[in-house]
Parts: sequence; structure tokens; C-alpha cells
Amino acid sequence: MDSIKSALREIGRQRQLLTMNLEVLDITDVASGFRRLTLHGHEIDGYCDPRAADAFKVMIPPLDAPDRRSQAPVRDVQGLPTWPGQEDPLLRALTVRSLDRVRRLMTVDVSNHSDGLLNLWLSALLPGDIVSLSGMRVEWYLPAQIEQLVLIADDAGAPALASILEALPAEFASAGTRIIVPESTREYVGGVEAEWLDSAMEFVPSLNDFKTEGVVGSGVRSQVWIAAETSAVRALRTVAKRDWNVSTQDLLARAYWHRGLSGTAVDARDLERYRRALVEGADMHSPQLAEDISLND
Repeated sequence: MDSIKSALREIGRQRQLLTMNLEVLDITDVASGFRRLTLHGHEIDGYCDPRAADAFKVMIPPLDAPDRRSQAPVRDVQGLPTWPGQEDPLLRALTVRSLDRVRRLMTVDVSNHSDGLLNLWLSALLPGDIVSLSGMRVEWYLPAQIEQLVLIADDAGAPALASILEALPAEFASAGTRIIVPESTREYVGGVEAEWLDSAMEFVPSLNDFKTEGVVGSGVRSQVWIAAETSAVRALRTVAKRDWNVSTQDLLARAYWHRGLSGTAVDARDLERYRRALVEGADMHSPQLAEDISLND
């Protein structure tokens, strides 16, 4: 697997759909604008191949539902998740921040600037409640051939970024990594324990307005990873391909949210796009397909 996109496709094909109902142990503020869920449960035993920045969908039931558990989804003939016999839960994408399989603990960090439903759900959670989630989608891989990394994230993408930073080999990170994040994430991203971060980090007022010249060195193979709002990701993807000459196979651009659209509306739109693409023979595990579906108007 010589590129992030080929790796994500192959690993995705091998992974089975995983559903967990986990108990909330703790909810705490970890930095300005970020809250942390600590979850516990024996079903973590089935999550046996964790990777940095693994993504999942939390299944949000009606806030007044007497039973907060959601049934496990099943794959339809196209391989997409469905919930036969019950109303489809509302879904929101989150990231595994850390995992302790020995103690069966998982932490999940959530930006307070995230979707309104997600924050409403989070504000109603109490220790002892059950959180249902389904995943995991691979979001990170670092091929040995990569010489430079450029990692870009906004508040919504910051938890995934933090997970990646803690997983980077120190010898690689100190020599070949550029990190670009908005000023609003300074306290949170600054909490990542890595001595080399100060020299690699650039805090900017906005991802829509920073100097892109010289970010990627010439004559080196660079991998670019972007996780942010749709319009910013779309613009930065263009810069990476056109100005930085980064191969599409070495570029992962993820739209974590869409200004002006709820997560529910985005999911419904993208689900219909996936169905059409799969009818036409697309590979549902292709990260390029996911990228095109979320970023192409």
C-alpha cells in the first residue's frame, strides 16, 4: 500500500461493520471549545484493529426516548447501512480520540462549534447513559515513501488531527511535518504531548485566508491531509493539486461539516449520491469516491 488512498481502500475492504453500545463514564471540558466523552464497555473487545483518527457514526435517538440504545445496522444489497424494523437514527460523525482496550475505555472529543443536534445531544448526556455507535472508517495511513506531511484541520477536524499527531513517529514528525490550524484550536491542539509540535505548528486566523506559498517543499513526495468545512476543504484541495503538485493518491480531503446545511441534510444528500454511484459500478470503499461525493457540487 504505497499511498494513503490505496491503503484506506484496502483496509476499508477488510474491516467489518462494528456496532457498540457503550456506557458514558465521564463528560468533561478539555479545552476552550472542546468536550471529552469517556466511554466504557465490553463491546470494545471487538474493536481489534484501531488506527489513528478512526471515524464512526454516533446514532442519536430521540432525546426523550426511554431506551437510548440503537439496533445494529445491517448492510443492504449495495453495502450501505440500514436499520430494518426501526426508524433510522440520526447520525453524526465523530473520531476516536484514544482507546484503552485493556480497560475497555474510549475517549471521544467533540468541538462545541459542531452541528447543533450534536451539541444538543451532548448537553443531555449523563454518566450512565448509553451511546450507540457504528464504524469504523479509516482516516489515516502514512506510507514509508512519504517525505513531507501537511496536516490541515479546523475545529471539527482537530480531534482527528490530535490523534494523528500522537501517532506520528517522532523522527519523521520533527523533520517533515507542517500543521496548519485556526487560532481557535490553540489550547486544544497545544495539549497534544509532542516536543516537536511548536516548530511544526502554524496558527492562522482562518483556513480560508492564509499564505499557501512555500508550504510544500519542491522535489519531495508530500502527503496532504485536510479535515474541515466543505468550502475550505474544496479550496485547499485545489491548492494542493494545482499549486503544490501533490498527487491525488497522496491527498485526503475530508469535509467534516457543511456551512448552511445540517448534518442530517448532508447525510441524505450523500446517501443518494452513493446509491447512484454504486449502481454505476463504483467501489464503495474508495476514498476518492467519498471525497468526490462530499466535495463536488
